[in-house]
Formats: sequence, C-alpha cells, structure tokens
Amino acid sequence: MILEGKQVVLGITGGITAYKAADLASKLVQAGATVDVIMTQAATRLIASLTLQTLTHRPVSVDVFRLLEETDMAHIALSERADVIIVAPVTANTIAKLAHGLADNLLTATILATRAPVLLAPAMNADMYANPATQANLRTLKERGFFIVGPAHGRLASGRVGWGRLVAVKQIIEAARQILGREGPLAGVRVLVTAGGTQEPLDPVRHLGNRSSGRMGYALATAARDCGADVRLVSAPTALPEPYGVEMVCVRTAEEMHREVVVAVPHTDILFMAAAVADYKAIRRATSKLKKDEAELTLSLTRTPDILESVAMERDILGQPGLVVGFAAETDDLIKNAQEKLAGKRLDLIVANDVTAPDSGFEVETNRVVLIRRDGAIARWPLLDKAEVAERILTLVAEMWEEKRDEGSTDVTGIKVGHGTDLEALTGCTVLLCEGGAVGGVDGRGLAPGTRETDLLRPGNLVEKVHGVLLSGGSAFGLAAADGVMRYLEERKIGFDVGVTVVPIVPGAILFDLAIGDPFVLMLPWGMQLA
Repeated sequence: MILEGKQVVLGITGGITAYKAADLASKLVQAGATVDVIMTQAATRLIASLTLQTLTHRPVSVDVFRLLEETDMAHIALSERADVIIVAPVTANTIAKLAHGLADNLLTATILATRAPVLLAPAMNADMYANPATQANLRTLKERGFFIVGPAHGRLASGRVGWGRLVAVKQIIEAARQILGREGPLAGVRVLVTAGGTQEPLDPVRHLGNRSSGRMGYALATAARDCGADVRLVSAPTALPEPYGVEMVCVRTAEEMHREVVVAVPHTDILFMAAAVADYKAIRRATSKLKKDEAELTLSLTRTPDILESVAMERDILGQPGLVVGFAAETDDLIKNAQEKLAGKRLDLIVANDVTAPDSGFEVETNRVVLIRRDGAIARWPLLDKAEVAERILTLVAEMWEEKRDEGSTDVTGIKVGHGTDLEALTGCTVLLCEGGAVGGVDGRGLAPGTRETDLLRPGNLVEKVHGVLLSGGSAFGLAAADGVMRYLEERKIGFDVGVTVVPIVPGAILFDLAIGDPFVLMLPWGMQLA
C-alpha cells in the first residue's frame, strides 16, 4: 500500500469535528504510515492529546518552541521529515493564516517551512465557508499548490444543513494516497478500467445479470490512481462507493459499456477489462411486466457485442491501447480457457480465477488468481485481499509498460510550433510538434494569427519540401482513419506530390515502432510526448 512507510504529519485545528481526527490517525497507522500529530491550542480543548499519542505511539506536538530529540526545532524537524501534511479539520481561521503566510503556531510554522504536499480538509459553519474571504483564501491556497478535499454537504453542528461538513475519513485517506502517487510509475498514463456486472433488461422490472460485485475493478482503478495514472472507470451497477480521484462513467448494459470503451480506446494507454459482461440479451424486451401465467417461460436471446474483440480490431488500426489486460472467471479448465481467451482476444495479460471456490471470485473480498502473459509465463498467486491483488497487478503492469516503452522508444528531434512561428523556419525539419491541434491553430493555441490548418499542407509551404506527412487523428480533422483524412484533403482540393502516411494518435500517446524518414514532418496534438 502506498502509505506503507510514509511519514505523515497530521494537523488538527479547533473545529468541532476534531474528534474525527482520532479515527483518521488510527487508520493512517493501520495503513503503515508513521504519524506525527500537531495540534493547535484550540484543538486541545476539543480532543485530548493523550488520545492521539495512544493511537499513533508518537508524541503529540503543540508548542512551537518544543525541541525534538533535544536538538531540532519541532517545526523544522517535522516539516523536513514529512512525505505529506494533512490538516483535518482545518478551520477558516487556519485557512486565512496559511493564505497570508502567517506562522504564529507550530502547525502554521511547519506548513510554511515544508516542501511536502499539503492536504487540507475544511470543516466549518456554512456561512463561514461561503464567505468571500474564505473562498478567496481557498483559491489562493489552490493556486499555490495546496490540495483541498471537501467540505461535504449535510447536517452541521449548528443543526443547519449546508456545505461545511468534514468529508469522510476514508475520502481524506484516498486523497492522500492520490497525492503520494501522483509521480508514480504510471504518472500521466491514461488507464481505462471496466467493472461490475452488466444487466440486460427482460422487462421493466427484471434483467439478466451475474453475481459480480465490482470489487476487483474498483480496486484496480484505485491502485492505478495510486500509481499516478489518469483513470476512467466504466462501471456497471454496483453497491460500491465511487472511488476518489477517478473519472466515473456509469452504464447498465453490455451495449452501453461497449460504446463507452470503444469511444475511449483512442485515448487509452492501458485497458483493464475487469467487468463481468453479459454474453446474451433478450431479442425483444417486454414493454410491461411479464406475468407468471404459464408454467414455463421461453426466452429468445441473442449475443451481446464482444467488447474485447472490438478492442482488438481497433487496436490493430490505432495501436491503442498499448496494453490490454483481460479477466477470466472460470468454473473448469481454468488455465486452458484462460490461455484460449488470451490468444483469441490478443491480450497482453490475463487474470483468471475459479469462481466456484467459496473464498475467491464473486461476492467476496478475497481472490486467488492465476496470471498468464502473452509470452506464456504463468504465475499463481495465493489467496489475497482484492485490494492487494490489484496492487500486485498494477506493479506487474507498470513493469510491462516500462518494458514496452523501452522497446518502442524512437530517437527523434524536431521543432515545436507555437504562437508566432514562422512557417519558413519549418522547411526541411525532421519532426514538427504542433500545438493546438494536429494541423495547427484550430483552438486558438496554435500557429501565428491567420494561419489555417490547411496552410501547412499547401504546395509551396511545407508538404512539397518533405517526403511524407504523418497526420494524427482525434485532433483538427476529428478523423482517425486513413480514408477519413484523405477525404478531408480531397474535399479541400489540397494537392501535393508526396505520399501521406496516416497514423491515428491522441494527446499524451506514446509512439511505438515508429519508422521516420528523413526529412519527415510529424504533426501531433498539443501535449504529445515521444517515447
């Protein structure tokens, strides 16, 4: 777990919800963190320091002049050792002090002296939170790099209902985990996870479904977030809370999930297909509730779209996702069936489990899995909590991603085009990184004023001076396929004598096995990175 071995400074200020800091401190310790508590004088009136000391097994600090280990000033020692500082609750008073750089107590002095990330969890009266001064102070802190979680909406200590409640302890911990992992092995990598069991309606009240709880997929999304990835979770119905820091897309049927996945494929680096997708649906959905008039009922079913099969076809065209991880819930011939699915769906890795085991698979919090890689390597893992299974899978996938990047890295150089770039300066360049869309300027961030996206393709500008042009999809053209790009050029009567190589690329993608001629113009969306 990402909190294991981390140094956490927990600040507690004088809000009525200070008592909840005891639960937060306890759970941080249980997660493996070393927790040093700093309390303001006001906080000591609401919760005893002895309580926090007992839970953390560490001394609690209040006095700014207190010496640690008889030599170090407390605020300097704590600020330097911290991996993250969490202040929960943080009052409007302390928020104002931090925004204005005051250091009149141990907590504010420690924060002013630290280089560690700071996470604030506000809790206060609704009117105090809504006050323009508080809102301005929070904006200032965000601009300076502070992280803010909450507040939540609900019943307050005053009896009113509004914004100002301290968010749940679990959410504070999830926010801290995301902060600690933001520079992890998958930092900036776009990860798509599917989870839960799809439901295929039979009538307005019944559906075909399965026993998937969604826990494995949600655990994968959380673990990917902790590795620094930008995570989108496409979830069928579950009873699980939405993971913090993850983009959530809710679907119900296999067709809905298929549509969301296929649309996301061009923008996905790694796909985890952990959902239990229904294989069949009713040919005709009844418009009213089916009555039990007959002793037997015959349902006519048809296949649902095969999501992994569609992904494989899209991957052949787009080269995305870079890695695809499938899951196989089997009742017999576990290895054989998993190997067939691995090959048939052209996966990089498959995670298989026997769902007939009472302690593995559906509706339980543990899993016993077998992992099979494309090269045939098989690993059998013991019974583990699903969160640990997910973390181990992400560790392996991060290694696979690094291997793939190393194998596919391309040594290229070139010119990055920005505002006011002189087109004449681009003559004969090897690589062109074009801001504001694949062919420049369409969103106002691209080439010099008056430059149209077609200008780079007109004879006499750039194209006639190079051997080829690599056009990226998902940008100015809004087209990913080669025929679409060619149709775009033909409609605008853009003529040239050189060949056009069309490779669909999206912002943030990593290029693998890219052969570049010399000279060559590579037009990429803004923010693109070359491996």
